[in-house]
Amino acid sequence: MSKSKSAAKAPPAARTGPAKVIACCIHKGGTGKTTIAVHLAHFLASRQKRVLMVDCDTQGNATQIFIDDDSGLAGSSQLFTSKGSKAVVHQAEGSNVLVMPADEDLTEIDSLRDGEEYLFRDNLRAVAAQHQVDYVVIDTPPTLNMGMLAPLVASDFAFSPFKPDPFCFRGISSLTKRIEQIRVQHNPDLAFLGLLINLWNRRNSDHNAIVEALKESQSEHIIPYMIGDRAAIARVAFSRTPVWSHHTGAAGVAAKEMRAALSWIVDQMEAA
Repeated sequence: MSKSKSAAKAPPAARTGPAKVIACCIHKGGTGKTTIAVHLAHFLASRQKRVLMVDCDTQGNATQIFIDDDSGLAGSSQLFTSKGSKAVVHQAEGSNVLVMPADEDLTEIDSLRDGEEYLFRDNLRAVAAQHQVDYVVIDTPPTLNMGMLAPLVASDFAFSPFKPDPFCFRGISSLTKRIEQIRVQHNPDLAFLGLLINLWNRRNSDHNAIVEALKESQSEHIIPYMIGDRAAIARVAFSRTPVWSHHTGAAGVAAKEMRAALSWIVDQMEAA
């Protein structure tokens, strides 16, 4: 469904201080990572915040939700270059969100040399300052390598959507170790907000068992709000609008869960 640029409202007032940067990251696909990241950008914009959505996932799904035709657009790989402080951003159709799209060159970032993560960080800060945004939301690729390292070096906060399946559960230890390693070695100011349980089917006994096991093993890392496996949220990829913009009963339940989780995340950032 195409959305007109004229549908966008006037942007919020410009920010005078540095932007807060948050990465939505996990090294496994299928967890709803991009959907959560996109909703977070929409949620912040709905609170009259100036938001830059940076799509670092080579699949480019976040880009496709915000931009009708992303072919040939300069993208987030610019941030890994010497001219990245002047990287181009794009206005999302029908939204106040600014977007730095995914592009083909992102496929090369895991082969970059050590030190490039700091170039990404410095360039991102320069772009955020230039456009006077309040928040930067980064959708990372599902990797533990440079694709995760650079965004986390640049971030003030991070959180990880968790789908209650055995593969995701087995990967939690390597994920939290990697985030802690990045915090200790590269970015001591990084605050890991925790694991956001997502796509939880409460009627599935296996899901329930994994959620209980997660609570026992990772209690200190669990965000206290959870999001169910809701068809209304899955349809967002087709409508390209946040779930709370729909008005069916099912969407209302999904919107309530989504807003509760995002409100908690934003409250943590604003309190810091």
